[in-house]
Amino acid sequence: MTKKMVFKRVVFLIMITLFLLSTGVSLSTGKQLIKVNSEVKKNSVQGDLDPLVDLKVTVAIKEIRALDSIDKFSNPDFYLKIFIDGVEHVSPIWFNRKYVETDWCVTQDVPDNKEFINITIQLWDWNDGRDKLCDISRNYQMEPDSHEVNLFYSLKTAHWMGDDYIWSEPVLSDPSGYGRLNGCDDNSIYENDRDCELLFDIYQTDFDGDEIPYWTEVNVYGTDPTVNDKGRDDDHDGVPIEWEFKWGHHFAMVSYNPPRWADRWDYDPFIWEDHKNLDPDEDGLDNVEEYLTSKWGSDPFRKDIFLEVDRMEIGPNGEGAYVPELSKELLRDAFSRHNIRIHINEGWPGGGEIIPFDVNTSDRELQEFYFNYFL
Repeated sequence: MTKKMVFKRVVFLIMITLFLLSTGVSLSTGKQLIKVNSEVKKNSVQGDLDPLVDLKVTVAIKEIRALDSIDKFSNPDFYLKIFIDGVEHVSPIWFNRKYVETDWCVTQDVPDNKEFINITIQLWDWNDGRDKLCDISRNYQMEPDSHEVNLFYSLKTAHWMGDDYIWSEPVLSDPSGYGRLNGCDDNSIYENDRDCELLFDIYQTDFDGDEIPYWTEVNVYGTDPTVNDKGRDDDHDGVPIEWEFKWGHHFAMVSYNPPRWADRWDYDPFIWEDHKNLDPDEDGLDNVEEYLTSKWGSDPFRKDIFLEVDRMEIGPNGEGAYVPELSKELLRDAFSRHNIRIHINEGWPGGGEIIPFDVNTSDRELQEFYFNYFL
């Protein structure tokens, strides 16, 4: 066989591999729920997707962070435009703030028989009639100048896809993580492109409050949609049903024309999986630890670093010092640009503590501090 023929065969195999990956063939080693094999389309479906409640979709904003210089002479004046099923919602303006932590959210009534709800998120900098759109998008291939984010939210599964999504395979995963947007993902990390970071969540009304929608409970899990299942761990693998539900689903494209998507379930809450030894993002936190730290924003498919800060209390004459807030923000900025979330623990349960003031610390006292506060 000539070298030319070998080269052609290698190229052919690479093209086939890329084609299979791009069509959404799941290579996950996790068990998929056999119950779910129905394909879904971006249109209306027959019947009420949740007969227990009137379906409403909520987009909740958690944090906004400027990763570039937005205004020349001041901090940004951020505000949001969010479109849910075509209806526009505008947030208040957060004046002169580079970092915004907020619980602002918006809720929209949606058709109960329409599976996919279109959602668009735009982050703006207010400039008295000369507002500028900030970059939170990763569309560097199809729309390199697009700064907004477009999502398709499923009322069946309470998951979304589009410019933000979950995928368990590292080669196809969303680098910024699920529920997190990063303008640097369009390869503008070393350019001033008004790049920003935005953390958000999307959810819908749910009768029993366990955040697992009616359709999934009835057609996938076989659980009671009137009973809150939070905390259940039927398979005793160390993570409860609500965590496996949130992080164990992705959409796989099964047809391009017309576009059709299928639900794929990588984690099964009723079959034991070795979450204690699963670490898909290779950040040193296994899935059980990712669950335990999920209340602070960890993502099993995006790297997280948890930094504990213990400090000595201020002395009677003002001796000592605290870590400045701006220093912590600059640290977060540096990691955020590279899609690593650093979480600084200064007082969470079991975390950072205030060490009693000691004007002169001997070697023995230092060792006691180590064993009493750092281990």
